[in-house]
Amino acid sequence: MGVSGTNIPRVRRYANFIWHYLGVLFYLLKLRPGKVMYYETLSAFAPVLYKLAFNRKTALYIHYHEYTSPQEYRDGPPLQRFFHSLEKKIYTKVSWLSHTNDFRLNLFKQDIAPVKATGLATFPNYPPSSWLVAPGASIGTPVKVVYAGSLDTRNMFSREFADWVISHNGKIKWDIYSYNFSQEAYDYFSQLNSPYVSLHAGIDYEKLPQVLRQYDVGVILYKGHIKNHVYNAPNKLFECMISGLDVWYPGEIVGCYEYDSTEYRPRIIRLNFQKLKSYTPEQLTGQAKGIRKQLNFTVEESSKALINNLLN
Repeated sequence: MGVSGTNIPRVRRYANFIWHYLGVLFYLLKLRPGKVMYYETLSAFAPVLYKLAFNRKTALYIHYHEYTSPQEYRDGPPLQRFFHSLEKKIYTKVSWLSHTNDFRLNLFKQDIAPVKATGLATFPNYPPSSWLVAPGASIGTPVKVVYAGSLDTRNMFSREFADWVISHNGKIKWDIYSYNFSQEAYDYFSQLNSPYVSLHAGIDYEKLPQVLRQYDVGVILYKGHIKNHVYNAPNKLFECMISGLDVWYPGEIVGCYEYDSTEYRPRIIRLNFQKLKSYTPEQLTGQAKGIRKQLNFTVEESSKALINNLLN
């Protein structure tokens, strides 16, 4: 296991970027598609240039999996700023422009005002229906908690949650799976030396449902230091929920509020991660009234509108 990052020199990285973008543009010019979709600003260059300069009739589709504020664009990489200046020229000419939820879509509309983009939609990032598993009626002891994803101690409540888990002397066990973690996080968890908190290598996405089903609860750790996190219902929420797990998340993450459910499993429980000592495992995992009858948080459901748009 190692700390994420890159030692590639900046000049070489930029050369790789340019080669990639020119390659994509070459294939667009060769294939002459009538519909093109790209994800995120860093992918905008070739599709936008293709539409503006080579095929104005192209139906352009854009999806933003993350929300980027105007300040973050200004402070971000030069390439991202340049590409964003290009894509702003075509917002009134696109066939589809989506964010993952209404919070982010409304922030985007405020950011680009007075420009009124066309084709606005929400497109949540849900897992496949093949992941769907009914939760058990109850949770035993120890409570088996899982976190899978990027790990940090500065902008996540990871240290605080670990301290809380350890304080319960075996009533909770927490497994962390990550390919991408800060040096601080790696140092902290590697030296923790607790039988109740374990750091593992990351999991490939297609193997994730089989791993998640071994646990009772999935945890979300963001502190909400940027709007992208505050107004976010993370992938982890839906991946855990549809895999039959309860989810515990910090109150700072406003995008999760609409999914709160404390009576029926899978429970989605909002916690004050700055006062975790006020909770006990028994409080959070007591007997539920029953199991939720229907969970429609699948990519098959969320993609219907986009697929219909692409086919028409």
